[in-house]
Amino acid sequence: MTEAWQRLFPKHYCTLTAAETLAATAIRGDVFVLSGGSEVIANLPDPMSGRDYEDLKDWLELMIRKAGRKVMSEPSTPTHKSSEDKADEQPRA
Repeated sequence: MTEAWQRLFPKHYCTLTAAETLAATAIRGDVFVLSGGSEVIANLPDPMSGRDYEDLKDWLELMIRKAGRKVMSEPSTPTHKSSEDKADEQPRA
């Protein structure tokens, strides 16, 4: 630890190393692969408090609304024309 760090954070506050801190904080990761090959990645703490869960749920609802704004419209599939429709398209003499 640097001297400045020790002044800012006395030793009794810095009892864990960075590796020990990471090991003490369990993170669960999950990856969802979309049909186009893009990935949605989530890293969640484990365990999570009830309040944090509610905050996360609200944030995910917001993210879903934002994602909905980015949805590209699918190209429309051609419809099959009936014989009556084809007759209407033919030039009249």
